[in-house]
Amino acid sequence: MSFFVAGPSRSAVTAPQRPLALVATLGGAVAALMSLGVCMVVGVIGWYLTDAGSHGSATSGLRVGAVGWLVGQGTGLTLPGYDLQPMPLAITALILWVTWQVGLRVGGMVADHGPDADGIADGSRDLVVPTAGLLFVLGYVVVALVVDALASRNGSVTASATLSATFPLALLVGLPAIAVDSGRLQVWVADVPEDLRGLLAGVRGLLIGWFIVSAAAFLVALLVHGTKAVNMVSETHLHGGSAVSYIGSMLLVLPNAVVFAGSYLLGAPFSLGAGSTVAPHALHGGPGAWPWIPWLAATPTTNSSWMYAVLALPVAVAVVVAVRLERRTPAPSVVAAAIRASAYSLLAAIAVGVLGWWAGGAVGSGLMVRFGTSVGAMFVHALYWIVLPSIVAAAAASWWEGRRSS
Repeated sequence: MSFFVAGPSRSAVTAPQRPLALVATLGGAVAALMSLGVCMVVGVIGWYLTDAGSHGSATSGLRVGAVGWLVGQGTGLTLPGYDLQPMPLAITALILWVTWQVGLRVGGMVADHGPDADGIADGSRDLVVPTAGLLFVLGYVVVALVVDALASRNGSVTASATLSATFPLALLVGLPAIAVDSGRLQVWVADVPEDLRGLLAGVRGLLIGWFIVSAAAFLVALLVHGTKAVNMVSETHLHGGSAVSYIGSMLLVLPNAVVFAGSYLLGAPFSLGAGSTVAPHALHGGPGAWPWIPWLAATPTTNSSWMYAVLALPVAVAVVVAVRLERRTPAPSVVAAAIRASAYSLLAAIAVGVLGWWAGGAVGSGLMVRFGTSVGAMFVHALYWIVLPSIVAAAAASWWEGRRSS
């Protein structure tokens, strides 16, 4: 593991060139093993806290942690009588962060392979990043398949699901990270038009802003209904370590609840069981039909006209991000500003839809086959409350800045 621990910068120390195949493949395996190790440790702690480890053995805790690691990447889980589809987004965030950090380290270690920056700029063929990226994915996927074979019982997680979940995750996170720290990305984007270079900043700003206002709205609603949440926990009749283990497992899906709150802010309906709909304009079904999860205490139980005001929050985020981006990196014209805003806001809308997809899915049988929102619902509502305000705000800000400078 120390092979990938950050050390002095390349400018300070000229390290010997390491084999690209070894570095990239081992890097992918290390990325998988690091996040897997955290999940397995948490699994053992949870096992011990549950009745002081009187049920099963430490191996059971390790297995639960390993399966949780797989589920956090979208493999799903098949249990007797029902499927479990949502991804615990706290685990997903850990996996993405670890994979990105290790990918950066791999990129720095393969930077001296292939042609230099001048050679790349002159058109020399450079396959370092694609090769390293594919080998990184290979190392990651092999570890995931081994974990699936050892930890999954009775087909609870299939090998095909593991492959289809881990391959795109490792590729879409590891490959860009390698490109960034190898210096290739800077060379590739050198010829990108100036008015398009704010795309990443726009997407990042919209997603962070939307998640922040969603978390704030969720926290306010949870505080308002705090007594109900406490009662839901107390009625589980868990005590001591078992209660701590239960609350800890609920923390793993706390980001999922924030995504549901974000769906509500966009006006996109979500379900907490078949027959229930939660949205500012519609509320069907009651808490009695919902899973016994304390975060659901924050769910609105009545409709009122003032709830439509929450739709202003994503609009405000879109306006602030668009105006700040135009001030920092102004587009050459109003049309260019509108085109750039449409591009980054559309990408953000797609990402919001993907988060909604990750956060929901079947969580049981019967009523629980429908839980969460859909990609289409969140994406369509994001078009109204994120994309359109971003375009209008960016065009207006560009027009205003042009008028001030003239």
